[in-house]
Amino acid sequence: SYNWGTYVGFSEEAGAILKEKTKNASSSAVTLYFYRGDSENAFFNLSVSSQISDNFLFISSSNGSMTQENAIDLAIQISTGSFETVVTTTGSNGEISASAGDQAVLGLMIAGGVVVLAILIIFAIVYRELGLMAMVSILLYVGAVLFFMQAIPVINLSVGSLSAVLVGLVLISACHFVVLEKTRAEYRLGKKLNVSIKTGFKKSFALIAEICSVLTLISLVGFFVCVGAMKSFSMVMLVCSVLTAITTLFFTYHLNLSYSAFNEANGKRVNFMREETVDEIK
Repeated sequence: SYNWGTYVGFSEEAGAILKEKTKNASSSAVTLYFYRGDSENAFFNLSVSSQISDNFLFISSSNGSMTQENAIDLAIQISTGSFETVVTTTGSNGEISASAGDQAVLGLMIAGGVVVLAILIIFAIVYRELGLMAMVSILLYVGAVLFFMQAIPVINLSVGSLSAVLVGLVLISACHFVVLEKTRAEYRLGKKLNVSIKTGFKKSFALIAEICSVLTLISLVGFFVCVGAMKSFSMVMLVCSVLTAITTLFFTYHLNLSYSAFNEANGKRVNFMREETVDEIK
């Protein structure tokens, strides 16, 4: 029969910490607690009855009760944050916590900033003044996502959560693109800009609401079903889907409509054009 378990490899620094914390384990068992990031709840703990002398740890059960599914689930949870990690210890029991390293976080923040900047530039070039309205909405969305990532305790900085943020940026950009292209199409038919905006949003509403609703439902199910990185991905994707719908269908709509009060007919200011043979609909 197989004795299922999970192998965990540690760096030289982490291995030295484990060796020090478990040096008296043979006389008095040491309990190790595993945390993700700043979470106050350990997702796993184990009792060690002998000193850990190398940089590898085989986690299993003494009575062989750990199943293959348990071992895989534990491996996924441990590897959730696959960035460079910083190992810290607290308490006499040797609690070990891993969080994203400073360089990894800085690199991801720079990469995310570049993506946001590229999106904003594209909207500004393609849609000019309406692109500026989209920029305001997207920046509001980014701020709201960052706020909820800090405010919701179950969200940890991980591969999953940061991947969801990038997917969310693609989602809200696509939704704004759909709205603005439908608005452009209405303007080509001869409608005034304010009418084009109203009709463009009306024709986009069902599609965007359906996409965001489906993603919200899938993310909600994923949060309860998945583990590790996918759990974090699902939670952040849930936030992104809801905020995308609210931002695009309500905030952006009213922002664009307010803009049209200052520009009722000048399509050049928003990079909209129509054939000369098309008469403007009164």
